[in-house]
Amino acid sequence: MQGFQTGDMVKTVAGAGKKIRTYLGSVGIRSSGSFNVTTARGWCKASATNTVQLYKKDGYAYGY
Repeated sequence: MQGFQTGDMVKTVAGAGKKIRTYLGSVGIRSSGSFNVTTARGWCKASATNTVQLYKKDGYAYGY
């Protein structure tokens, strides 16, 4: 969906106001068009407009 696939490494900006944070992690695609980004500390919900793809899922394990 929108060029993303489950397992891709992404960088996203999520939140609003004082709680804006940048997250780096693996993406999980939802049928609604939003994403779950799984990071080392947990997960966050994101949209495609604020997400940049860093690495495609290619079978290699990238560290973050």
